[in-house]
Amino acid sequence: MNNMQNQACRSVSVLGTVLTVLSLPAAAAEGAAGAGNGGRSGWDVTLDGGVGVAPRYEGSNRAKVSPAGSADIVYDQGTFFAGNGGIGTTPVRLGNFRLATALGYNGGRLEKDDRAELHGLGNVKHSFLVGAAATYTLGFLEFGATAARGFTGAYGTTVDFSMGTEAPVTESLTLSGAVHAKWADDQHMRHFFGVTPLQAAASGKRAFDAGAGFQAVGFGLDGVYALCGGWALTGAMGSDWLIGDAGKSPVTQRRLQLSGRLGVRYSF
Repeated sequence: MNNMQNQACRSVSVLGTVLTVLSLPAAAAEGAAGAGNGGRSGWDVTLDGGVGVAPRYEGSNRAKVSPAGSADIVYDQGTFFAGNGGIGTTPVRLGNFRLATALGYNGGRLEKDDRAELHGLGNVKHSFLVGAAATYTLGFLEFGATAARGFTGAYGTTVDFSMGTEAPVTESLTLSGAVHAKWADDQHMRHFFGVTPLQAAASGKRAFDAGAGFQAVGFGLDGVYALCGGWALTGAMGSDWLIGDAGKSPVTQRRLQLSGRLGVRYSF
């Protein structure tokens, strides 16, 4: 393989791998991170498909395997971006600092996600979200904060603080990782981890008043192995430990929450 072919095989870039392991809005995270990755100007389109495994709901002790796919469009390194996580822009770029804003969506929680453990708790309504993600790069580290607020539904407000890095391991393999801590307000905690007296009577679980505070700490690892012609193999894993009222809630069956994904990516 000549040098030109080698360069083509290494051309696949990683967009937003530091913050996309976090919750919402993923699009804002990708916009803030992608704006600082030094990519070419113009339009970048990334299609990703594969299979993922994740808890049936936040706090579940059972996992589900399902198809995992995404389509992301980035213009001018984040001036405009859109994808599964939402749609937004990166209006502030000052040196190593980036600030992105986005509109997104959270699907809430359905009782049928786990009829055995969620029976009697009812559904948590889906929400449309407005969010912002700020990142600052210092050497090989990127520090971030992603805030999301539901303006409909039950989501409430969350803020996710992160620290991550990205490193090329070989000419083809790039790894990135991040640690994070997630804070949630009363509304979010009450709907996702609280149990009202009526729900307690219907479900058999004890009543529980979940209040605002840090909900989880965790880490995520992403890997991209570049192939030729814009193709790449991708993999990701994440681990969260539920803390505070989220860890104490009778809704939570296991504090350790593991997830993973394997897929194929095409970028052009």
